[in-house]
Amino acid sequence: MNTMNDRAATPKARRSGPYGFLTGAILGIAGLVALGTWQLDRLAEKDALIADRQAMLVQPPLDLTHLTDVPIKIAYRRVIISGYFLHEKELRIGPRSRRGTAGWQVITPLRRMDGGIVFIDRGWVPDRRKNPQSRQEGQMGGPVTLTGLVKSGGVRGAFVPDNDAAKGDWYWIDPAAMAAHLGLAGVAPYWIVANRDRDRPAGPIGSDRVAMPANNHLQYAIIWYALAASLCAFAFAYWRRASAGE
Repeated sequence: MNTMNDRAATPKARRSGPYGFLTGAILGIAGLVALGTWQLDRLAEKDALIADRQAMLVQPPLDLTHLTDVPIKIAYRRVIISGYFLHEKELRIGPRSRRGTAGWQVITPLRRMDGGIVFIDRGWVPDRRKNPQSRQEGQMGGPVTLTGLVKSGGVRGAFVPDNDAAKGDWYWIDPAAMAAHLGLAGVAPYWIVANRDRDRPAGPIGSDRVAMPANNHLQYAIIWYALAASLCAFAFAYWRRASAGE
């Protein structure tokens, strides 16, 4: 009796086995294709972002010294600005390394001629020059004119710690939080990354390099689609073997 039941159940199990596997394979293929399509969408978004930034970079420098009506779209625009550095309110971002040497990014408020304030990322200094007293030659007094690149957003990276103003620990630029900590009013929501001043080699080392976001989404899409194709081929081979009764 048991032998007859086992014989009856065996064909049923064989019939249900392939269908169960193929159902899972179809779901897996659909998921992999969806991931590949998502990467193509991200590719289009990143291409548009890079093109937008490159279009801003080729525009002539914008003089912000007396400009009160600042364009809404200003990020990655090259600018010129004049004013007075508020060195006593300097902040440091970091630690940041440069060519294997530990250091800090110097952030100094600049009071424009019209009274408005903009944070300036003046550049990098090694750890031994973290204290402003150790780099007096770079602490320019009086009115200064500098060129740089506008950054905005104040967004923390995925792996960057939260700022701790109470402890004086700053890991990313947040103009609003920095202004509140320093008791400054009328601070711009953006900041300026100063170009390198080669006449002041002892001061903060500015940046003339404009980094574009990495755009590897096409490679990722190809990987997901290749995995989907491989799973599809494997499922087809399995189905043929199951249909042949192997």
